Amino acid sequence: MVQLDRILFLLFIFTLPMVVMAQHPLPLTMDIENNERDLNFESSNAYNTNDPNNKNSFWINAGIGVGTPGIAGIASASYQFLGSNLLSLRGAITGELFGDELWDIGLLYGRATTAQDYHASISAGLAVMGGSRSSGGLFSDTPREEVSRQVGFPIGGQLFWLPSRFIGLGLSGFANLNGERSFAGLAFSLQIGKLK
Repeated sequence: MVQLDRILFLLFIFTLPMVVMAQHPLPLTMDIENNERDLNFESSNAYNTNDPNNKNSFWINAGIGVGTPGIAGIASASYQFLGSNLLSLRGAITGELFGDELWDIGLLYGRATTAQDYHASISAGLAVMGGSRSSGGLFSDTPREEVSRQVGFPIGGQLFWLPSRFIGLGLSGFANLNGERSFAGLAFSLQIGKLK
């Protein structure tokens, strides 16, 4: 079983460099035919929010992977606006095949990169979480115990490669911190939408 601290550590390692770059882009200058051009991603025409040709990004993604406990699944709908602002509606679930199951549905706000060939983000918010516990095995007559629904604090991170304008492939990490039983997961995901 993958431990929560290992997943959170991997999520942190994967997303931190990209988030830092999104927050503090480095202006680059190059000489093209003796004319200097500014390649700062935040101020270039490709990401100038005042440019009418620049439209916001939106996508859905879904994936499956490992979590605490057992296997994990994630699905989300995201909207990136005004440069690097990100708003997501996310559902996540982790569970053992015949054991405990935990889930959440939440609204998250975060920051994302605005690069052309990759996409990284990190976000946090509020969620409703719940689930069930199995006190017996597969053939046990003991009924499942419901985990009471309560507010949790979801955290999410994504790292995607964008081979086209409409498809992305990568990793989605998630965690939910709550008073009942915190859980996390890391999933290989497919991203579909208007990505760049």
